Amino acid sequence: MFGLYYAPYVYMFTASALRNMDPSLEEAAEISGASAFGTLFSVTFPLIMPAIVSGMLLVVHRDARQSMAFRRCSARRPTSPFSPPTSSN
Repeated sequence: MFGLYYAPYVYMFTASALRNMDPSLEEAAEISGASAFGTLFSVTFPLIMPAIVSGMLLVVHRDARQSMAFRRCSARRPTSPFSPPTSSN
């Protein structure tokens, strides 16, 4: 649910990695005869993968923490004000 809320963080990490990437690496792959997809999968993705993974881990971690907080808060309250109290043994 909060994955879309944190999408800008993943974008910031990935955009920063793309900006800091040396364009001569892609040019070298192109000169070597690699196709556009070959360059993408053999040069670009391996260089930006740490940024994508760190952004995804941040989103999963924050989403899990938020979900656990909601579960803890909702577990203490009855579902209805008219429901009978439960005994906690």
